[in-house]
Amino acid sequence: YVATTASTHNHEFLKSIGADVTIDYNTERFEDYVHDYDIVLDTQAGETLERSYDVMKPGGRLISIRGQVNKKKAESTGITAYFTWTELNRQDLIEVVNLYGYGVVNAYFEAIFPLSFVREVHKLSENGHSRGKIVINNKS
Repeated sequence: YVATTASTHNHEFLKSIGADVTIDYNTERFEDYVHDYDIVLDTQAGETLERSYDVMKPGGRLISIRGQVNKKKAESTGITAYFTWTELNRQDLIEVVNLYGYGVVNAYFEAIFPLSFVREVHKLSENGHSRGKIVINNKS
């Protein structure tokens, strides 16, 4: 059972890739809808990370890829919290490519641009609201 937060514009897309519940972060607080989760993946840090402790079930895992977790708060709520930063190596990248090639995982691309559009691509990436990866192709 997967719940995710996104603007309303992205709800249909997220449901199409497997989300059971979509919550509009502009108008709703996820903790009003989400309770007793085993795993929470925080990609925002700050207030969002702080509110995430309250939606976990005892024994759950809170993983943040953006902010340092509060180990004492996690312990007091009976969960384990981690901050992780992954550095990919050649073998990891080969494995990801193979998973994609065999259809085990899907990649979603917002857009693919030629290298000559790098300035426009940078502006697009700065808005932080793309659905998938933005790719620069160095082939003409």
